Amino acid sequence: YAVCTLPMLVGIILAGFLNNKFDCLKVNNVGRVICIIGCAIAMLFNSKNGLALLLVGRGLFVFGMGLADPASYVFLGRCATYGQWKTGVVQEGMVFSGRDVMRKITTALSAALIGFVLSAAGYTGAGNMPETGITAINSLSVYIPLACVIVAFVFYLFFTLNTEKTDRMKEEIKARESAEA
Repeated sequence: YAVCTLPMLVGIILAGFLNNKFDCLKVNNVGRVICIIGCAIAMLFNSKNGLALLLVGRGLFVFGMGLADPASYVFLGRCATYGQWKTGVVQEGMVFSGRDVMRKITTALSAALIGFVLSAAGYTGAGNMPETGITAINSLSVYIPLACVIVAFVFYLFFTLNTEKTDRMKEEIKARESAEA
């Protein structure tokens, strides 16, 4: 529990300071790279080299997520600003609630996927675990998150709404509203 909670809290707190000094898009991308490194370290874990690699890898992964996740709310605000700038319609509520809906859907699908994969791999939770069960757990806890982080990292490389662009959009929106008044 502490391996997954404390590093994330440290990452979240550190993200607050870093986001004041750097554009949160850069902090987000650094966090994603740390996640990838954490997954790579966790992949080295097996019963011969002990639990330390798994714990260090998971700790780095959640620390990276702690750096990256707070930026997602900033990105939603930037998307809402872009939408208002492009269409003239304020839809912040729709943008922010869309994230929560997607998080609920993905949480439900994740739980179902975990149950299905472990069941298909022959995992019972009692007695000796078959090799397929160990492979399934590794896939669910390392490989699938790694793939998701890589996809997110690539996506954010194309996300161009930085602070300067968003500030310009806000100024244009304000000027447009002043002209209409």
